[in-house]
Amino acid sequence: NCPIEFLKQHRLNSKPNAILRKTNKENLKAVWEAWVKKDRGNHCCTKRRSSSTNKSEEASKAQELAEIYSGFLTPKATNTRVVAGLLHESCDAELPCYGQSLREQETDNLHIVLFLGAVRDMHPLENDIVRRCCEEASIPLVKIRLGSIPEFTSKILAVISHHHGFGRLGPAMTHLAATGRKRQREADGGYNHGVLSHSSSTPKRLHLVCWVPMEACDVSCCLKKRNRAMWALVRVIVTTLWRSRLVSQSSTRQKTQSHPG
Repeated sequence: NCPIEFLKQHRLNSKPNAILRKTNKENLKAVWEAWVKKDRGNHCCTKRRSSSTNKSEEASKAQELAEIYSGFLTPKATNTRVVAGLLHESCDAELPCYGQSLREQETDNLHIVLFLGAVRDMHPLENDIVRRCCEEASIPLVKIRLGSIPEFTSKILAVISHHHGFGRLGPAMTHLAATGRKRQREADGGYNHGVLSHSSSTPKRLHLVCWVPMEACDVSCCLKKRNRAMWALVRVIVTTLWRSRLVSQSSTRQKTQSHPG
């Protein structure tokens, strides 16, 4: 890949045999070192230009995303409240769509915007752009999940649509936003990233509902008294606990508290 101009400059634009006869080893070595030094400098300049180009492209894409997100967060009607949410199974706050008290909350003129990854999870940069857009527009942002197990996007949207159809989504989002603002005020500015979420310090409880063909008085801890239905019930409980990850999460928290370092 050495250009002909460089070879002419050092009188090496000849056939290999002729060059080896006319040029001694020391001169060839010096020319080689000069070329390596020059080539390395060319590569550095190329890398710098490439890096600058990549940064410019990333900044342009980030600006485009910010404009798209801002458009989502801007309601068409005036006097409209806006609440945004990041949906991911790793978030601590469950979407509180159950309970009669939620129906009593006022949700007129409420604009809800939910962000979630489709096919892949959202990139950290995308999450950061959402956060910044919400901060600039003074829009509360809550981190929520529908469950601890990853699901298909179509199923998540179906659940969200179901809650919205029964008038649960708006009150739930309003409740989370209000709870987050209250906790933020109590923290005296200790949490200033604009992301509002439920505290994970509240003990989590799991309610299991299933039909078992046996009387309640027949439930026993004695292995000899257990029938087929009883063993099926045990398997259901174990499977449910495993799917919910409550036990593993509780164990992880206890280890973290025991060994904070």
